[in-house]
Amino acid sequence: MASISVREVYLEALHSLGDVNEEIKAAIRRYTVERISDKIASLRAEEQRWEEKYGCSYEDFRERTSSDPDFVERLHRE
Repeated sequence: MASISVREVYLEALHSLGDVNEEIKAAIRRYTVERISDKIASLRAEEQRWEEKYGCSYEDFRERTSSDPDFVERLHRE
């Protein structure tokens, strides 16, 4: 198990909310979910840019680059 250090002022605030350990666990869970959500949003935005650039969905792009030599040749020319 890993340990973290928490500033005294935060410990006092967490203590006033209830069980400090449970509050820290909840805060870490919320932070993790928030970071994952941010990453998903970033990847979706990147996917959208690629779909606009290549004029097809990622699934179509993957399929076409693996099976359509003319499509791949056009990509190399761009």
